[in-house]
Amino acid sequence: MKKILCVTFRHLFISLIGICLLGATAKAHSTEQGDKLVNIPTGSMPLKSIFQMIEDQTGLSFFYSTKYVKDQEEASAPGNNQKLDALLKRLFEGKSITWQYKEERIVLMPLKPEKYDMTLQDIRDMLVDTLIDVKGRVKGPDDLPIEGATISIVGTLRGAKSDAKGDFTLNNVPSTARIRVTYLGFDTVMVRANSASISNVVLRPSMVMLKAVETVSTGYQDLNKDRAPGSFFKMDNKLVNRAVSTSVMDRLVGVVSGMNYTTSSQLRQGQSSFSIRGFSTIRANANPLIVVDGFPLGNDVDPNGFIASLNPNDVESITVLKDAAAASIWGARSGNGVIVINTKSGKSAKKTNVSFNGNITVVSKPDLYYLPQMDAASSVEFESILYDRGYFDLYDDLYPLLNRYPAIPSLSEQYLKYRKGEITDAQLNSIIDDYKDNDLRKDISKYLYQDGINQQYAVNVSGASLKHNYYLSFGYDKNRGNSVGDENERYTIAARNTMKVGSRVEISLNTNIARIETKSNSESFGSLPNYYKLKDKDGNNLAVPVLGSGLRDAYIDTVGYPELLDWHYVPLNELEYNDISSKLNDIRVGASIRYNIISGLNVELRSQYQYRNTKNVNNNSIESYYVRNLINKFQYVDNNGNVQNPIPIGNILGNRNSDYNSWNVRGSINYINNSLGDFKINSTTGAEMREGSTDVNGSIFYGFNPRTGQFKDIDYLNRYAVRPRGSSTLGNSLSTAYLIDRAISYFTSNAVTFNNKYTLSLSARMDGSNYFGVKANQRIIPLWSVGLLWNLYEEDFIKNKTWINELKFRATYGINGNTYSGVANYATISYSSTVDYVSQFSYAYLTTPPNRNLKWERVQMLNFGIDFSFFKRRVSGSLEYYNKRATDLIGNQRQNETTGISSLLTNYASIKGYGIDLVLNSLNVDREMKWRTSLLLSYNNDRIIDYDEEATSAAGYVATQGILQKGKPLYSLYAYRWAGLNPENGDPMIYVGDKKTNFDEVLSKITIQDVKYIGPITPRVYGSIRNSFSYRNLELSFNMLYKFDYFFLRPSLIYSTLLSKYVGHKDFSQRWKKKGDEVHTNVPSFPESISGPRDSYYNYADINSERGDNIRFKDIRLTYSIPRKLNKLKKMPYSISVYSYVNDIGLIWKKNTVGIDPDYVNSLVSPISYSLGIKVDFL
Repeated sequence: MKKILCVTFRHLFISLIGICLLGATAKAHSTEQGDKLVNIPTGSMPLKSIFQMIEDQTGLSFFYSTKYVKDQEEASAPGNNQKLDALLKRLFEGKSITWQYKEERIVLMPLKPEKYDMTLQDIRDMLVDTLIDVKGRVKGPDDLPIEGATISIVGTLRGAKSDAKGDFTLNNVPSTARIRVTYLGFDTVMVRANSASISNVVLRPSMVMLKAVETVSTGYQDLNKDRAPGSFFKMDNKLVNRAVSTSVMDRLVGVVSGMNYTTSSQLRQGQSSFSIRGFSTIRANANPLIVVDGFPLGNDVDPNGFIASLNPNDVESITVLKDAAAASIWGARSGNGVIVINTKSGKSAKKTNVSFNGNITVVSKPDLYYLPQMDAASSVEFESILYDRGYFDLYDDLYPLLNRYPAIPSLSEQYLKYRKGEITDAQLNSIIDDYKDNDLRKDISKYLYQDGINQQYAVNVSGASLKHNYYLSFGYDKNRGNSVGDENERYTIAARNTMKVGSRVEISLNTNIARIETKSNSESFGSLPNYYKLKDKDGNNLAVPVLGSGLRDAYIDTVGYPELLDWHYVPLNELEYNDISSKLNDIRVGASIRYNIISGLNVELRSQYQYRNTKNVNNNSIESYYVRNLINKFQYVDNNGNVQNPIPIGNILGNRNSDYNSWNVRGSINYINNSLGDFKINSTTGAEMREGSTDVNGSIFYGFNPRTGQFKDIDYLNRYAVRPRGSSTLGNSLSTAYLIDRAISYFTSNAVTFNNKYTLSLSARMDGSNYFGVKANQRIIPLWSVGLLWNLYEEDFIKNKTWINELKFRATYGINGNTYSGVANYATISYSSTVDYVSQFSYAYLTTPPNRNLKWERVQMLNFGIDFSFFKRRVSGSLEYYNKRATDLIGNQRQNETTGISSLLTNYASIKGYGIDLVLNSLNVDREMKWRTSLLLSYNNDRIIDYDEEATSAAGYVATQGILQKGKPLYSLYAYRWAGLNPENGDPMIYVGDKKTNFDEVLSKITIQDVKYIGPITPRVYGSIRNSFSYRNLELSFNMLYKFDYFFLRPSLIYSTLLSKYVGHKDFSQRWKKKGDEVHTNVPSFPESISGPRDSYYNYADINSERGDNIRFKDIRLTYSIPRKLNKLKKMPYSISVYSYVNDIGLIWKKNTVGIDPDYVNSLVSPISYSLGIKVDFL
C-alpha cells in the first residue's frame, strides 16, 4: 500500500512539474497563435473537417488521440474572422479537453490524463520533443517494396504513402511520436519516430486478409454485396475499360458470368444478341433491360440503338442482375435480366483531376475467301453446262418477244453470240480462258473494302469538396468502316453535379448530350460470278449486269428512245453518287433531390427526361443507277410524240424523321441503418410513372434539286407502263407512325441483416401499362421476390478455420415479368401507303385482332448460390444453381377459322429452364510478378413446355430451323435422315420410316415423325478463361472464350439459288457426275430441271449438321504505366499509361472439320483489330 502511494505521489509531482514546463514553453506562442483569424461556414460537420479547415487557414497542425477527441462527432461553430482561441473554446465547451500551442502544432489534451491511461511520457512526446524529419522504407517479408502503404503519426491528421520503391518521408515529426504503418492484408506496425527500425519497416501478412467492401447497384439501391442474397455480377472500372471499343455493349462480351453473346449473323428472329441465363420469352421482347443512372434507357424494342449514345469512357461500373431477387425491383421489364450501368461522378474529398484517354484502332479487311463460293473456273463450267443444255436458247429464239429481257451472265451472252455465229471457236475459248483467270473477290477487296480505322478521344474533369462534387467530360469518336464510304462520328458531353445544401438536403443534376453522324455510302451489289472485273487493264471502271432485277445488255444497248439515260450499272462509279446519311441527337437530363429526415432516413424525388431525334437522308443523285433506272423504266412518248417522264428528271430525296420522348418520375422513402445493435436495415419504398412516345414520318421528293431545294409533284394514283413490259403505280411518298407507352409502378425493397450472419430480403412491385387488359385488374401485375443469406464465415464452427476467408450461402425465389408491344387488347389497324387498285381509294388493314384477355408474361426463378474465398483469398468465387419457368408467354395459338382469323397471339405458352453459373478466381503467383486467373463457366438447358403452333408437315420443322416443339429447346435444329445418293442419277435420298426413298417420292410419304432432332443451336455450355499477369509497371491479360454442346447447319449447294443468282457454293465442284461418285460425295447431281424439294432434302439433311463446339482467342491487352518518379525527390504531376489491345484474334479449336467458324456460318468473320492508346491523369 505504501509503495502504491509513493508511486502515485511521484507521478503526480512529475506531472505538475511537466505541466508547468509545458505552460512556460507554450506561453510565448499562445497569444500569437491563438489570435489567428479563421472562417468556418454555416452547418454541422465532423470535427475532423473543422480541424482540416483550421489547418488550411492557419498553417498549424493538430495533434491528439482519438481516445479522447472523437473527431467524427458532428459540431457547429460558424463565424467569420473569429479568433482561433475563441473557436476552440466553443468547440470544446462542456468537454474535458484543453489545448496548447507548440511551434506549428495545436496539441489537444484531456484535463484528466489519467482517465485515458496517459503518462508524462505521452504528454512530453506531444509537446516537448524536438522536431525531426523521418525517412523510411516499407517492404514485405519477401524483401520486395510495398507501394501505397499508409504511414501516419498517431493522434494527428498527418501521414504519407509509400511510393513504388516503398519509400516515404514525413517532415517536422516529434522525435518520440509513434508512427503507424498499415497496408491492406498486412498486420499494422507501430514504431517510434526516432527508432532505428523506422528506416526499414517490414510488414507481415495478416492471418486473415481483409476484403474491401464491395457494393452492387440495382439501379434503385446500392447494396453491400456481402449482405445481398441476389445474384449479381459486377464489372468494375478496370474490367469495363479492359476492352477498346466505342461501344459499351462490346465490353461485356466474354467477361460476364451467365451471359451468352450471339453474333448478328447467327441470330434467329426475335433473339437477342445478349441473353442472360437462357431464354424467358418466345414472341415478346427478348432483350435484357438496360438501366443507366437509375432509369431504363430508351425503349424495349431497340435498347442497343439507344446505348450507342453512351460513351464508354463515362462508365464507372456495370452490374448484371441475374435472378429474381436482384432484378425484381424492375418488375415487369426484368424477365430477361437487367444490365445496370453507373456513370462516373466526382469522388468525395478529392481535388480536381483531369484525365485524358485516346486510342486508335485499325480493323483489318475481312477475308472474302472465307465464304465458300464457286471460283471463276466453276462458274465457267456451270454456264457451259447451261449452254450445252440450251438453257438460254430462248433468249435468242424469242427475243424480244415474251419475257427475255432480264440480265443474264456475260459468259452466257458470249455463248449466245457463238451460237449465232457472231464469234468463232477461238474467240470463245479466248474469252473463257480470260474469265477463268479473273477473280471478282480480289477487285471487291481492293476497291470496295479497306482497313477500318476507329479513333476515340475523351477528356474529363472531376473533383469534390465537402459540399460538392462534379464530373464533366467531352468525347469524340470517329470510325471509318471496312466498307469504302462508311463512316460515323460521335460527339458526347456528360456533366454531373451533386451539392449538399446544409446538413439535410442533397441535390444532383446530370446531363448527357450525344450527336452521332453516320454516312452509309458503301456500294454492295447482288451476286455475280467470280469471273467479272470491276476495272479493266487501263484502270477504267467497268459495267456489270444487275442479275435478278436488271436488264440484259442486248436490250439496254439497242433501245431506241433518244432521251433515255445511260442504263448501265458501274459499281465503282456509284461510290461517287451515293449520299446516304443520318444525324442523331440525344439529350438525357436528370435531377434528384434528397432530404435527410433523421440519420439513415431520407426521402428522394428523381426524374429524367430524354429526347432523341433521328434524321435519315437518302439523296439519290441523278447520276446514280437507282435514279436512272427508275426514270428510264417509266419514260414514255405521248400521242403527240413528246417524251414524258412520270419520274421527273433530278435527284430523288428520301427523308425519314423520328422523334422519341420519354419521362420518368420516381419518388421513394429510403432507410439505411447499420447501428441498430445486431441489426442492419436497408429499405426503399416508392412509386414511379413513365411515358415514352415515338413519332415517325417519312417522305420522298422527286426531281429534287439540291442547290435550290425545289422538287416536283408526281401522280401517285394512275398506273403507267413500265419498260420493257408491264405497268405500275408510282407508290406513295408519305409514311407516318406514332406509338405511345405509359406505365405506373409501386415498389418496395427491404433487407434486414442480423448479427452479420443472416440476411432476409423481401421485395414487391406492381406494374401497370396501357398495353394490357380491357379490365383494370388485367393492366396491373403484382411481382415479388424473397431472399435469404447465411454468412457461414461468421459462425464459430467456421470462423476458426484459418484457410477459409469467406463462405456464404444464398437462396432466392421470385417472379419477374416481360412485355410485348406487338399486340394490344383492342384491335389495331394500319393504313396502306398505296391505294386500292380497283376503287382507287386509300384503305386500312387489320394489324392485330382484339385480345381482351391479354396480360403480362411471368418468369419464376429459384436460385441457390455459394460465395467462397479460401487460402488467404488466393482462391475465390461463387457457384450458383437456378431453375426458372416462364409462363403466360405470348405465342401463336390456333383459332376457329370461322372467326375470320386462323391464329391469335395470346398468353398460353411456357418454357422451363435450369442451369449453373460458376465463377472461379485464383491468385496463382503473388510475388513481384503476379498471375491471376478468372474462369467463367455457365450451363443452361431450356425446353418448351406448352406451345400450340406445330408444323403441319416435316418441311415446317427443317425449313425454319427452330419451329417450336414441346419438350425441345426454344431454338433447335431438325433435319431429314440422309440415305445417300441414288447411284443411277445422283438424286438425294432420305429415310422415310426405315426405307431409303428417292426425293421425288418423299413428299407423298414423309411424316413429321421422320424428322430427326439434332440438338440446340445455342450453346448449353459457355464461358471464358481470362489470365492476367503484372510485373512492376507492366500488365498483360488475355481472354479465351468457349462454347460447347450445340449445333449448326452447314451451308451447301442449292441449285435453285445457283440458277437465280448464277453463283453458288463451292461444293458444285464436288457434285455427283457419274455412277460410283456416290461413294465419295454427298452432293447431288446437277439435274436437268430444278426442284425445290430436291434441294431441300439435301441441304436440310443430317449430314450437313455440324457441332458448334469451339474455343476462341478473343483478345489480349498489354499496359505499361510510366513511373511517376523523376528523381529521388520529385514526382511528375501526372501519371501516364500506354496500352495496346488486339481483338477478335480467332479460333484456337473447333469441333467441326469443314473449316467453318460456328459464330459466322453464313457471313464474313469479324476481322482482327489492333489498338494503341494512351491514358494520362493530371493529379
